[in-house]
Amino acid sequence: MERPVWTPSPERVAAANLTRFIATVNERWTLRIDDYAGLHAFSVEQPERFWLAVWDFCGVRSEQRAQCVLEHGDRMPGARWFPQARLNLAENLLWRDDNAIAVIGLSEDGGRRVLTFAELRALVGRLAQAMRESGVGVGDRVAGYTPNNPEAVAAMLAASSIGAVWSCCSPELGVEAVVDRLEQIAPALLVTADGYRYGGWAFPLLDKAAAITRRISSIRKTVVVPVLASKPALAFLGDACTFDQFIAPYDAGPIAFAHLPFDHPVFVLFSSGTTGRAKCIVHGAGGAILENLKAHALQFDVKPGDCVYWWTATGWVVWNFMIFALGRGASIVLYDGSPTYPATDAILRHAAAERATFVRLTPGYVDLLAKAQCTPSRTLDFGALRTMIVASSPFGASGYDYIHENVKRDVHLASPSGGTDPLASLVSANPIGPVFAGEIQAAALGLATRVFDDAGNPVVGKAGELVVCKPFPSLPIGFFGD
Repeated sequence: MERPVWTPSPERVAAANLTRFIATVNERWTLRIDDYAGLHAFSVEQPERFWLAVWDFCGVRSEQRAQCVLEHGDRMPGARWFPQARLNLAENLLWRDDNAIAVIGLSEDGGRRVLTFAELRALVGRLAQAMRESGVGVGDRVAGYTPNNPEAVAAMLAASSIGAVWSCCSPELGVEAVVDRLEQIAPALLVTADGYRYGGWAFPLLDKAAAITRRISSIRKTVVVPVLASKPALAFLGDACTFDQFIAPYDAGPIAFAHLPFDHPVFVLFSSGTTGRAKCIVHGAGGAILENLKAHALQFDVKPGDCVYWWTATGWVVWNFMIFALGRGASIVLYDGSPTYPATDAILRHAAAERATFVRLTPGYVDLLAKAQCTPSRTLDFGALRTMIVASSPFGASGYDYIHENVKRDVHLASPSGGTDPLASLVSANPIGPVFAGEIQAAALGLATRVFDDAGNPVVGKAGELVVCKPFPSLPIGFFGD
C-alpha cells in the first residue's frame, strides 16, 4: 500500500482552522462530521448551511447579510447567493488597522518596502478620494498595467472601496495584447509604472503606456508609479501624473466604503486569448470574498499574523487569490522581478528572509531548482514555513521528493488546481489529511466536482473533464458587455 509522504501531527491537526470549523459546524447543526470527506459531503449537499458557516467563521463584514443564503439553487447559471446582502470587498480585506505588517514589497535590485495595515488603509483612503475626484464611480473600470508592487495592491483596494471594477495586465504584455483586453472594458483610469526590472534588465513602460492611452479613448487619466526613475518625464503621456502627485491633495481618514449587492462586479479577468480575442470574465465581490477567505482559512490554514508569499504577476488570477490573505489578517509578500535572479533559488531566499509561513510556487520552478541542484535548506532557515502549494500544471512525485529533501521535511505540500473562470481552486489542499506524492489531496470544499468522459458520462479512475456540477458563490457573473 502506498505510504503518504507527509502526515500532519496531532498537534497540527488540533491547531488547524479546519478542525475548529468542523467543530463549529457540528455544534451549530448537531452533526457528527469527523473528517475532511464528511465536511466536503456536507458542503455540497447542504450548501446553504456550509456557506453561511463560512461567512460567520471568516467574519465577513457587511452592511446587511439577510437570512436568505441561496435563491434558485437548481440553476447554473442563475443561482443567487445572499441576494439581500450589501458589502464591500476592500472593507473585508482592510479590517485590520494596526501596526502589524500588511504588505512587503521586494524588488530585484534589493529594495524592500513595508506597509503596515494602518499605512495601507490610509493609502487606500487617499487613493479612493483621488479616484472619486477624477470622476471614477460605482461600476467604472480602473485598469492596471503595472508590476507587482504595493501601489498595485492599494489601487485595487481603492477601486473596490468605491465600487469600481479592477482589471490588470502584466507589464510584459505588448501594446496590442493590452489594447485587445482593456479596450473591451473601456477603463476610465490607468495605473501603470515608468518601467520594471526582470532578470537584471530594466524595461521602460511609458512609451507603451502612451500608445495604449492613445488607442483607448475612455482613459481619462494615467497614474504612474516611479520605478526606474524618481521623476519620470510624463509630458508626452496626456493627462498623467505620478502616484504621489495623484494622492497629494488628500489626507488619510475614514474610508467611505460603498456597500453594494453580493454580485456587484469587482474584477474583470481575462482568458488566455489563444482561441481568439481574450474574453472578459466578470467576478462579483461577494463570491470572491467567500470563496477566497474560505480557501485561505480552511484549505491553506492561514491565520492572523502569518506571512503569505504567492509568487505571481499582476495579470495572473493568482495575484487576485493572493490579496485575500489580507482578509485573514496575514501579511503578503510581493516580488517584482525574475524568480531566478540573482540566483536560481531567489524566491526561496525571499521566503526564508521574510519568515514566510505559506509559499506558492510552480512545478516549472521546482524543476529548475532540482536541475540546478539547489539545496536551500543547507543555508536558509525555513522554520516558519508550514504550507507550500505548487500549482499551474501537473506536479509529479519527484517534485515532492525535491521539496521535502531540500526545503523542509515537515511542510504541508499540496498541488491545487483551478483558475480564472471560477476564481477558485476546484481541487485543493487538506491541512488535516495525509499527502501522497504526485496526487492532489482533495476536492475543494463547497465545489461539487466530478469527472466526465467525452460522452458526458461520469467516470472514476479514468481521464476526463473536471466539471463543477452545482452552483458555487464565485461562479462568474458573466462576460463584460455580454
